[in-house]
Amino acid sequence: LTKNTRVITTVVVRINKAERELNETPERRQAEVAKLREIIETRPLNHLNPAVAQMFMLKFLRARKFDSEKAYQLMKGEGYVKYSIKHPDVVSDVKAKDVRQWMEKGRPGVLPTRDSQGRVILFFRLDGWDPEDLPFTEVMQGFVYVLEKLLESEETQINGVCLVEDFSGYTLNHVSAVGINEYRQMIDMLQGSFPCRFKGIHCIRQPWFFAKAFGIIQPFLKAKLFER
Repeated sequence: LTKNTRVITTVVVRINKAERELNETPERRQAEVAKLREIIETRPLNHLNPAVAQMFMLKFLRARKFDSEKAYQLMKGEGYVKYSIKHPDVVSDVKAKDVRQWMEKGRPGVLPTRDSQGRVILFFRLDGWDPEDLPFTEVMQGFVYVLEKLLESEETQINGVCLVEDFSGYTLNHVSAVGINEYRQMIDMLQGSFPCRFKGIHCIRQPWFFAKAFGIIQPFLKAKLFER
């Protein structure tokens, strides 16, 4: 296949997937964008300009299968705007050069190619991570910054993201360095706070005490996220 043919094939596959999994068609896209804009104008959200761009709204509509009311609740409820208010230290201004420095060490990192289903693979390596040098809140700043950049791509909005946590080098010091409030920063991000389709969360190379550490956050996980 030529390069142009591969590009066309990829686009066609993405369009078909969007219609099959997200109920996205040109007609419905236009209608639901108009509905969501009307909802935002009649029920304004703090920190959100009512004249929000269509591409911004499409991220939320795709995350909620083109249901304008559910997309609005994702923005509101326990969602995007509330996360910004609840965790201002996480969504504060982050410098790109700092994120690049963190990503070089895989905290977090993004694989250079997508998987067979077109999903982005976002990963985090704990080996060598020093919480005193890089506090967990700064780790979360990196995650949020990278997610925002990844979600600028319509391909990522449609196909989603898989998260891989590599627990090589994970020690009891790491467990004690991260409190429940810090864990909630991560949990809230994964559960209804970002217009992202998290398609899988994989933990690899866990130490023997991982189950006990996981037990701390398990009560806060919704069934859907727990299954993934």
